[in-house]
Amino acid sequence: MADAEREILDPAIVRLSLDHRISARVADDRLEWEYRDNLVRIVYLPTTLGSVILVAYVEVD
Repeated sequence: MADAEREILDPAIVRLSLDHRISARVADDRLEWEYRDNLVRIVYLPTTLGSVILVAYVEVD
């Protein structure tokens, strides 16, 4: 991942770290959540308490 892509991704990761519920659950999976904005897509699995997020997939345009 290039530095420019990391700079785009970093604010999205920060937003998710503050509140993972800003995104939506993936329709056919009870565990996966998906966050999207204009430039970033992140698919992740929050822990039971929401204190840790395991990022499963990242796209940066």
